[in-house]
Amino acid sequence: MRKFFFKDSFFDTIEEIYSYIKKESPQNANKFKSEVRKQIEKIQKTPNLYPVIDLEDFENPENKYHYSHFYKTFKMIYKIEFDSIVFLGVIHDKRDTKAMRSFKS
Repeated sequence: MRKFFFKDSFFDTIEEIYSYIKKESPQNANKFKSEVRKQIEKIQKTPNLYPVIDLEDFENPENKYHYSHFYKTFKMIYKIEFDSIVFLGVIHDKRDTKAMRSFKS
């Protein structure tokens, strides 16, 4: 299994989404965090299983930027390096592509 790392932006987006959901439903907010953990584990096991980000700014020969849908309407953004996975952030499906571009490193 590859090593994995988290950018600060990953934790920032998780906390922002968690806080937003918690206002309406603490139970759903906790479920969201649980789903984040599960999705991280799935990505660690099979990182290439998930789609490559198909945006002009993300074009690269290695196709290293990916996203994974989870918990109904969220995308977990990550990149695959030579021997590691870097988790970059989480966005809602309805956010525009500019939000996704902010995670490119």
